[in-house]
Amino acid sequence: MPAPTNLVTPAKTEHYFNDEFVQQVRNTILERLELADNNNCDDELIYDRADVERLKSNDDWFIRRFLKWTPTSLSDAENVIHQALLWRKSIKINSWNESTFPAEFYQIAGCFSYLPDMEGHNLIIVRLRIHKKEPNSNQWLETLARHYFIHVLEQIVSKNPNRGFALIFDCHKASLSNVDLDMARFIISTLSNYYSGAIGYVCIYELPWIFNQIWRVVRSWLDDEAKKIVKFATISNINEIVDRNNLPDYMGGTCEKNYRHVPKGAPTLEELVISNDIFSNRKDIVKMNEHFQKLIKLS
Repeated sequence: MPAPTNLVTPAKTEHYFNDEFVQQVRNTILERLELADNNNCDDELIYDRADVERLKSNDDWFIRRFLKWTPTSLSDAENVIHQALLWRKSIKINSWNESTFPAEFYQIAGCFSYLPDMEGHNLIIVRLRIHKKEPNSNQWLETLARHYFIHVLEQIVSKNPNRGFALIFDCHKASLSNVDLDMARFIISTLSNYYSGAIGYVCIYELPWIFNQIWRVVRSWLDDEAKKIVKFATISNINEIVDRNNLPDYMGGTCEKNYRHVPKGAPTLEELVISNDIFSNRKDIVKMNEHFQKLIKLS
């Protein structure tokens, strides 16, 4: 589906973006909570308390951001919101902050938010060449990396009400060693299921010819609506999408915003690993640190 030029006032007026429909969705979800309460169930066992408060407020964006551009029915919309809220509670998304994630993730700048494009979409840039699996990779580290991606999404969506985002997959100088199809599936699933009402488009930047077959595989995982919001760009025409004043330096831009900024209080990865008792062998921690230091230099 083509991305509207302005997410604040969509070009189309399907009932997903009709105030009355949004209120119907809110009422239906709150009725679900009331029913649970009448059955002596604590609504906090269903959704996170902070999300319940957002539902009860007049924050329509909190509902619209989850809903797909192509509307179907009230029951479908209710189920989308219900599943999204269950997911948010399961990963404890409202408990995260900038110091939840290690300083190295920020220094690597493999995924970061940036200034808006020509149409006002806030940008999230994912740099594929920075993605290399840690030699001693385990489930904890992979989950942390995935949660970091979600955190970047959540921050830019929640802090910019009624304003969608665009995702740029920067494939410049990437090689086959950077390809992670499991991560690709995760990103597609996350965007489709939990941010479909907020995403304007996905831009694949500087796709190497050796990735053509991989792209065909990834494209086969997309539904028809998702395929329509994918666009391609190269260094020669990226300025038609994003003004060079809003592009980072490595993409030929002149913007001086620091995309490697480390928030105050962010722990080191080693501190997190030790506090969570991830590696019992000191040598594994040393290898992990060496790996991430290489990525920082590469960035």
